[in-house]
Amino acid sequence: MTNKLPQGWVECELKDLCEVISKGTTPKNQTDEPNFARFLKAENVTKESVIDLTSCKYIDKETHTTTLKRSILKNNDILITIAGTLGRCAVVETEENLNTNQAVCFARLLNCGISPHFIKYYILSPFVNRKLTNKAKVTAIPNLTLEIIKDINVKLPPLNEQKRIEEKIEEEFGKIDEGVEKLKLVQEQIKQYRQSVLKAAFDGKLYKVTNWEEKQLKDIFNTSSGGTPKRGNPAYYGGTIPWLKSGELNNGIVTKAEEYITEEGLKNSSAKIFPRGSLLIALYGATVGKLGILDFDSTTNQAICCIYQNKNYNRDFLFYYLLFKKEYLVNQGKGGAQPNISQEIIKALLIPVPTLDEQKQIVAEIEKRFEIADEAERVIAENLEKAEQLKQSILKKAFEGRLVPQDPTDEPASVLLAKIKAERSKNV
Repeated sequence: MTNKLPQGWVECELKDLCEVISKGTTPKNQTDEPNFARFLKAENVTKESVIDLTSCKYIDKETHTTTLKRSILKNNDILITIAGTLGRCAVVETEENLNTNQAVCFARLLNCGISPHFIKYYILSPFVNRKLTNKAKVTAIPNLTLEIIKDINVKLPPLNEQKRIEEKIEEEFGKIDEGVEKLKLVQEQIKQYRQSVLKAAFDGKLYKVTNWEEKQLKDIFNTSSGGTPKRGNPAYYGGTIPWLKSGELNNGIVTKAEEYITEEGLKNSSAKIFPRGSLLIALYGATVGKLGILDFDSTTNQAICCIYQNKNYNRDFLFYYLLFKKEYLVNQGKGGAQPNISQEIIKALLIPVPTLDEQKQIVAEIEKRFEIADEAERVIAENLEKAEQLKQSILKKAFEGRLVPQDPTDEPASVLLAKIKAERSKNV
């Protein structure tokens, strides 16, 4: 952002424009059951600058109106995330009872005609957002203080120009968002295409095959899960033996581990070293059903089942078959607090047994089609990134005074700021 102010603009600080800038705290009595007020956290302010109310917890009326009285949110409050993910920004657009915790700052503008959405876009602009990130305290959870928010330098245009800027931003963002929605629709269609390819493959339609027999997986492969050396024992961790967790599986080749254990950790746990090329599947948790193929010898935790190679069965054929059967496997494990694919479910799975040559031919047909899907997804990802960059470019132009034409008849922002200061003086 250029240092030279456009004609009629003025510099001030965010606190000069606000009635209050504050944050909340965390009560003990939150609940998942609907109650008097929704309780917002930083994760409820999305990267799309929307407040997601669907995943909020709730607090009762007494907590909302007494203990957390100072952080009651109002319509048109500007929310800024100040802990964890920094600098996300959205505007409250509801009269519903809302409150918030200490990871969210709220700024309430004085009744001066300035749109909260204009300020939201200003805070999201690359110049301001980058400054906020640079000022963050680097701790276990990066955070911004209220003082940093209050001292945000605001380059304020005349009121009429603010309205033109906001309207133009929303017009341009609307076009970009429309394109993004179309790209996301194509992304979903590609996922469906992949599944249809797998279905055709295992229905015998991608490659003409002989009659297949089916066998339970346990009749062809050995399976085993890993283990976790006792946490807190420094002698067990920080060694040279790779140790994988289920969250590291990516439905593809696994090329590295995030943690390593020692020989002593291996001996004092149920962890085992699985050979390179082994097929892994996540048994439970957020990544349940995800697959991985080891590119190195490694141990795993107990949330991963390892399926050992069989020289008479093509590993990649089994990989694609398990990918195809993921929903089936997860459904088999439902009923508890979370889906849990047990080793017994995996062992009992019926798998097709065409000839080894047919397995290789089917894999080749699948991968030929998946390569096309991969390229399409790569292009979509690039365009989604470009869409975000374009938004940043629009915001940059907007707050350098280059997005909309100026009108010399607009009342200068200095007059507006003087009115705000006079109004504030009356209320002191």
